[in-house]
Amino acid sequence: MASEGLRALEAVGECGSFLQAAERLGKGHPSVLYAVQRLELTTGLTLVNRTGYRAQLTAAGEQALIQIRRRRSIKETR
Repeated sequence: MASEGLRALEAVGECGSFLQAAERLGKGHPSVLYAVQRLELTTGLTLVNRTGYRAQLTAAGEQALIQIRRRRSIKETR
């Protein structure tokens, strides 16, 4: 999975919206939205439920977030 998409997914999961995630990452809203969409197309999974201005991770998105954090933790201990 592309690291840009993973960072975007993590930020969306933590912030609960694409706009707030974009602000956190210092990117434009469309950039974060597109990164997550590419990740969803690559994996074939819906990772985020989008409802109005809110975004909530699906079960697959939650699992992806766990994997992202686990991999980061492993890298940091090396």
